[in-house]
Amino acid sequence: MAAMNLEKMASIDAQLRLLAPGKVSEDDKLIEYDVLLLERFLDILQDLHGEDLRETVEDCYELSAEYEGKKDTKKLEELGNVFMGLDPGDSIVVAKSFSHMLNLANLAEEVQIAYRRRIKLKKGDFPHA
Repeated sequence: MAAMNLEKMASIDAQLRLLAPGKVSEDDKLIEYDVLLLERFLDILQDLHGEDLRETVEDCYELSAEYEGKKDTKKLEELGNVFMGLDPGDSIVVAKSFSHMLNLANLAEEVQIAYRRRIKLKKGDFPHA
């Protein structure tokens, strides 16, 4: 039974890679893979905590991205208001969700780096260490 779970875990990575469009650059594949991981995470979050909390996390993610992109302090204020409106338990779940989302983004990047390295090694473009 444990071996079966490991097979499923290995196949999730393969399934996610297959979902990424084939006719995109390697950098775009990283973005696609990252998006797929985040979507899968948000689906799990919704299963565990409900659709409202998923929407709150998505709203906070969008507000933080808008603030980061435009440095619009109104977006930062909106984000603060969302957090202030949450009960303590939900605010912890939202904060932890951001932590998990950042870890997944880093994981997607590490997978892409390892994938590129393996391709270069196979082509002989990368010196063996």
